[in-house]
Amino acid sequence: ISSALELEGTVTHEGELTHFVADDLLQKIKLSSSRNLDGFPVDPAVLADLEAQARDLASNVDRMMKSLNTTIQNMTALSVGYIQTYRDSVDSLGESVDLSIKAMYTLMARTEELDKGMQPVHSLAKQIKDVKRLLDHLENLCK
Repeated sequence: ISSALELEGTVTHEGELTHFVADDLLQKIKLSSSRNLDGFPVDPAVLADLEAQARDLASNVDRMMKSLNTTIQNMTALSVGYIQTYRDSVDSLGESVDLSIKAMYTLMARTEELDKGMQPVHSLAKQIKDVKRLLDHLENLCK
């Protein structure tokens, strides 16, 4: 683009800002204006003022774009931080669920072991009931 512009005028660069001044600006303005104004002289001071305002406008647009770029970069960094926090939370939740499932299976296994260990208690309870029944029977006979 710069080489095409250089054919029509002067291109200068100040940092990221590019300035273009047409070689025949007055002629280009005349060509772009209505034909009724061909005889109307253009005041060079007005053109200089217009050029200064255009430069100010370009500078303001450049500042606005830099500010917008900075704001978008900050928003992107913040979004990345939130995504990482979310990912870490999901990972942590997954680990917690895994540990809870393992603990539940361990509890179930120990409960089964306890149930097996309690089998003799059931037999003893039956024997105690039988002894009690016999004692009650003997007591009734002795009365």
